[in-house]
Amino acid sequence: MKKQGRGKHKREFENIAGFLVFEKRAYFSDYLENEVGAKWHTIKRTLYDAGYTTAAVNEYRDGLLADFRKLCDDHGFAAQI
Repeated sequence: MKKQGRGKHKREFENIAGFLVFEKRAYFSDYLENEVGAKWHTIKRTLYDAGYTTAAVNEYRDGLLADFRKLCDDHGFAAQI
């Protein structure tokens, strides 16, 4: 028996600020790779190795998140953290 579906769904990609956004969902990890050049785990480890305190690392991440959320708000994307 053939399953009847909605037909082919067109997937929508947008290239905004140098990274791809899939169906109006922007991902923080993609933003980090594009803006900073690494995933959060690598960034965090590098900051700790450089002597940053936990509070300073959290403050740095909060700043990145604020920038990411602003970018999402400006373009009407759902932020995926």
